[in-house]
Amino acid sequence: MIKDLKKFLKEEELEKLDAYKSEVAKINFAVSRSLLNKAFEMILDIPIENVVVLRDKYNKPYIKNKSGVKFNISHTDGFVVIGFSKKELGIDIEKVNDGFAFEDILENCFTSREIKNIGSNTSMFYRYWTAKEAYLKYEGYGLMRNPKEIEVIYMDDRIIKIEDKVKSSNKVLAAFRISSKYFGAICI
Repeated sequence: MIKDLKKFLKEEELEKLDAYKSEVAKINFAVSRSLLNKAFEMILDIPIENVVVLRDKYNKPYIKNKSGVKFNISHTDGFVVIGFSKKELGIDIEKVNDGFAFEDILENCFTSREIKNIGSNTSMFYRYWTAKEAYLKYEGYGLMRNPKEIEVIYMDDRIIKIEDKVKSSNKVLAAFRISSKYFGAICI
């Protein structure tokens, strides 16, 4: 499979691919980058060799070419989601790991109201986590910013309100679920 995907990867991506030790990590990287590169070619209508992706000071990727196209990518154990927009966006997807001891990070990443709403529910943890990460990626900080500075408020199963305590602003996100084992969110 990886051999077939190499033709869609740029030289620096091939080097990065070879650095991965795990076969699963190699496959995830090869699939996600191949899809991203093909999408770049289709959306920007230029060969992938001419698409220059750089990273800002917070490590958020952006397209150097003056296309006006913004993108974001997330992948987890067998799934990749890629979003394109004329506006900034952030997207996240996570596979539910029922064995993950998420209680260990609640105090550092979630507000007291969020902790109460999450309780001991693993699926609820992932719903809140993907919303936080999508918003932080949208803002361009990723996890360089303290996740406790924003609060996730679920309006219903698909609509999420984010209260940014530092910026004194609110943002609405969309939640999505691929199955009972995969949760995600997108912020535009």
